[in-house]
Amino acid sequence: MPWRWLLWVPLSVVLAASAWAQLPRPFVHVFHRTQAGIAPGADAHVLGYTTLTLHVAAAGTPSFNIHFLGSLDGTNWTLQHCQSTSIRQGHDATLMHTALGTGIWRCNVTGFTHFRAHVTAYTAAVAGHSTTILGTVMVIPGLP
Repeated sequence: MPWRWLLWVPLSVVLAASAWAQLPRPFVHVFHRTQAGIAPGADAHVLGYTTLTLHVAAAGTPSFNIHFLGSLDGTNWTLQHCQSTSIRQGHDATLMHTALGTGIWRCNVTGFTHFRAHVTAYTAAVAGHSTTILGTVMVIPGLP
């Protein structure tokens, strides 16, 4: 009986590594780079992924809103809720469909084909202010 365990343990490690290797590879997507106005931004193809982490940064002190949008066809967009990863500026860890400033947001993109971060209500006091939004898309095993 004990010799069977000697075969099962290495086999289970090989099977787990094989399953992990078949997951889609994480990638970084640029939604906006130095955006100085209202714009929908470049959408990311997220089919087969579970999680998107967005980093919203600003140069200067512009005022803006970012709407999180998901799509099943790349044409029709709906607001999607994301979670702030920091508790600041009156935000807490609740789900929100709009970012009112800089920070890091985590979004569930399971089942969507496209995702975008739409800059709206943009105002800057002086020239040279801008907003940059980067996202990392990944699969987290065990999430639906």
